[in-house]
Amino acid sequence: MPTPGVLRIFLPALSHLPLLLFVLLSAPAWICWPFMPERKQRVMLEVLQKLIDWTRVCAKGR
Repeated sequence: MPTPGVLRIFLPALSHLPLLLFVLLSAPAWICWPFMPERKQRVMLEVLQKLIDWTRVCAKGR
């Protein structure tokens, strides 16, 4: 059974996992950013804004 000290380290790390996955999985899109049509750039910015909003809500819940 994990000790409380270990849980204090891993639980915050797990809460950042979706953000890390988003950054890693969206890296190819960001590299292609200059070559994308404006419509797709707007979609990517909307997704990023939703992620920012979600992260802020999660951070306030702590």
